[in-house]
Amino acid sequence: MMQKQMKTIDTTNMCSHLQKKAKKCRLANIDWLRIWAMIAVVFIHIDAFYTYSILPATRFAVPLYFMIAGYFLGEHGKRNYRKYILTAFKVFIGATLFYGAVEIAESLYNHTSILEWSWGKILVKWMLFNVNPFHYHLWFLGAYLYVLCIAALVDNLNLWKWMYWLIIPLLIARFGLQCIDMPAFVTRNFLFIGLPCFLVGSWLRNNSQMYKDFLSNRKIFVACVLCACLPFVEDYCLSRYIGVQYGDFCTSYIFAALLLVSAVELPQILPQYIPQYTRDIVLGVYIFHPFVHFVYRHIPVVNEWGSPDSWLAPVIVFITTWVFCVITLNILSIIKQNKI
Repeated sequence: MMQKQMKTIDTTNMCSHLQKKAKKCRLANIDWLRIWAMIAVVFIHIDAFYTYSILPATRFAVPLYFMIAGYFLGEHGKRNYRKYILTAFKVFIGATLFYGAVEIAESLYNHTSILEWSWGKILVKWMLFNVNPFHYHLWFLGAYLYVLCIAALVDNLNLWKWMYWLIIPLLIARFGLQCIDMPAFVTRNFLFIGLPCFLVGSWLRNNSQMYKDFLSNRKIFVACVLCACLPFVEDYCLSRYIGVQYGDFCTSYIFAALLLVSAVELPQILPQYIPQYTRDIVLGVYIFHPFVHFVYRHIPVVNEWGSPDSWLAPVIVFITTWVFCVITLNILSIIKQNKI
């Protein structure tokens, strides 16, 4: 009897250990995925002579971030959405104030004023389409905040199963509007990118058994490789037959979903060592990399590094911003520990 109890305890401990190990590998894979996606974002935003050539390979990044958010914050038990919304709001306000100060300083230097802007139209675009007036890339923070607010409402009303029916119509509308050459801000916002991708991430987590049954590790790997190439084919077809350029690609969304599935299902491939505060560092790189690029382009000694003629420009901007964020977060951590 005693031996049976011991065996049961050992089996339970072993299962618990394996579950913790699998969870740790999954989180490490997703952190590496965040880093890869952030490198892609920097290559989208920082011009180099080859930027347009590799654009289809980088468009998975923003959809992937929303899918990861949906995977962790979607329909699987009650979440403290108030906490996440408050954090997102603080980041949104801080980034807006920072780039607002930069814009004011630049306008004073150029003897202009932001008061001359058409603030009525600007505020309408900001509220409806997440178009931040101080820098283009901040639309993501506004869209993320809106999506969290919608998720909190959906969770409170228990409408997740109904919301999943919106994924395909919203994505079809998004690509339809792109094909008729609508302005980018009409299709690049919380409604046509943030919400459907968040719902995709949530659906993938809650319906994992549906694809686990027929997706082996080899099939996932092959599908990822194929979907990494398909955006180039789609870009060629869109530009040649429809005349659409510099847009997002349907296959990039499929690629993003497959990357998330692979990070969750496949065993860990890359080293498990991940820098501390990885999510905070990635967010910092997203917020500050345009500013670092701006600084490089306005310092005479190193302005060539920020020039489109420099093929290293995106790499240098990414590394510099990463180091800046790591140092800043470590300093803030030391200050916090000393206060305690």
